[in-house]
Amino acid sequence: MDEATESRGWWLRLQLGLGLAGGAAWFAGAFIEQDFLAGAGCGLILAALVLRLGRRKADAD
Repeated sequence: MDEATESRGWWLRLQLGLGLAGGAAWFAGAFIEQDFLAGAGCGLILAALVLRLGRRKADAD
């Protein structure tokens, strides 16, 4: 694999990890009625989305 492909794979794993962790944290927070945990999960999901949009813009340039 070339360096660009490895870089994309690393970013993709980071985005997926953040999204899955955020979803799990949000679900756990909603299930046990902990607003802070649910909010933290939403923050992780938002971070994954921001990374995705940033990578898309960087790849387009």
